[in-house]
Amino acid sequence: MFKHALLHTVTLAVVVAMSPVAGAVTFQVTDLSPYASGLSPYFTNFSYSGFTAKGISDNGQYISGSVSVWIDSWGFSRALAYRYTMGSSVVSLIQTDNYYSDVFTVGSANSVNNIGEAAGYGADVNHDLEEYASITFLSDSAPGVGSYELAIGPNQPVSNCQSMNNFGQMSATIYHAAGEPYTYLLFYDGATAHNIGLADQISGDVTAINDGSWIVGSLTDPQLGNVAFVNRPTGQGGRETVTLGTNSTGRDINNGGKIVGVASFAGGSRAFISAPDGQGGYGSPQDLGALGAPSGQGSSIAKAINNSGWIVGNSGYGFLAMDEGSGYVMRDLNDLLLPADQAIWTIADAYSIADTGQILVTATNNNTGETVQSLLLTPVPEPGTLVLLNAVAMGLLVHGRRRNRAPHGD
Repeated sequence: MFKHALLHTVTLAVVVAMSPVAGAVTFQVTDLSPYASGLSPYFTNFSYSGFTAKGISDNGQYISGSVSVWIDSWGFSRALAYRYTMGSSVVSLIQTDNYYSDVFTVGSANSVNNIGEAAGYGADVNHDLEEYASITFLSDSAPGVGSYELAIGPNQPVSNCQSMNNFGQMSATIYHAAGEPYTYLLFYDGATAHNIGLADQISGDVTAINDGSWIVGSLTDPQLGNVAFVNRPTGQGGRETVTLGTNSTGRDINNGGKIVGVASFAGGSRAFISAPDGQGGYGSPQDLGALGAPSGQGSSIAKAINNSGWIVGNSGYGFLAMDEGSGYVMRDLNDLLLPADQAIWTIADAYSIADTGQILVTATNNNTGETVQSLLLTPVPEPGTLVLLNAVAMGLLVHGRRRNRAPHGD
């Protein structure tokens, strides 16, 4: 528990240090796809392709996703879950068994936390292509260690974890058996999975969980249509669900309880942010606008928010929205790249952001026309920011070492 708490403190310190001057953020581009060549050779006569980044940890240390593997002897390609540690030359596949010669996992690591635990979905497949029910998994943070298969649902139906927090808690969607239209939306507290208590006639999906175990997602109600919701602990051991306006979809939530997604406004569907109103509910969704469109026009969708309130998403191109003092301003990420990177890349979508300001995006290579699903944008900090970051890191490191040497009674 101490390692979770210390890393959480470091992350919050970096959030403070990275708070930018309005409109002054510039990004450099790193193409992560070449790192697929660093995958350990679990097979013979194979090749890797289709390297996709799905999630980045809050502290920017880990990236997770899926990579396609073509196996010559079998004549087909499969997507495998992976975890990558920043600065490493090796990408680690996440296994749910020890028999890569016969059985391996098809799936994706959708989320990764600050200690390198990854979560997602996988399906055991043998080389007769007989697929079994998908399972939600939680991988260990230690290198080379396999994952824990979490059978969380009646009769082990297909399940999918989209998000995990820094305490190993997860939110997951459990799909009913074939022919049954409804879903279970579950909260996994690190030991047990709990149905969050939605009525059977309501279907839906969960998309994110914060460090306070607040879950955001969307419900499909027969009367109200799509409705964004937040499910949170009550303080008495139970949980409660708070809904937003109709025709809304929740995509992400930060540790301050702010949620983002897409909602219907006059003139179209656009990205929104909504915050707790201090009275147990949520304020009305705030329209974040759209790139290149007058107020109240255009379309956009917010896909992620970090703990500094930076928001990323899509509005024809990938965008970054920040509160610049007088309200949120949405900017085209292509305009924020270093000139050398602008010549090579066109950012099409942005879908995950760390507290360090690093952003995962999909882009088109202007020279080849190829679509790349694993670009990392990293803020280019000003000199003063670098000094502050280094001071914060050193102070926390010294504190941690002193605490580790202290007697148990202290």
